[in-house]
Amino acid sequence: MSKIPNLFVIMNEKGISQKQLADFIGASTGNVSDWKSGKSAPTIEKLPLIADYLDVSLDYLLGRAETSKPADELNDDEKELLDLYRQLPAEQHEFIKNAIRGQLTAIDEQAIEKKKKA
Repeated sequence: MSKIPNLFVIMNEKGISQKQLADFIGASTGNVSDWKSGKSAPTIEKLPLIADYLDVSLDYLLGRAETSKPADELNDDEKELLDLYRQLPAEQHEFIKNAIRGQLTAIDEQAIEKKKKA
């Protein structure tokens, strides 16, 4: 298993091949393959290049953050919500996510009803 938890998830999401990544950061495809299998990990010098190429934070790349968006790109409300969420016990995270999903569903249903009346 990869020592860089989100590396191959992000590459898959963005349609980036191992060769494309290797070419960009100056590594071999064998190195990248070894990273995927967990045989080795990128050097400290390569990690920022990888994060930049994939347009994610190092923390997200390494599995230390739940969002790929760097914290300095979040607005004040997003920062506050993230901070509050992180203060909750882990068992409460699903409750919060379901509450937000419920609100989004309600908003969608209201929009549908509004269109029907129009």
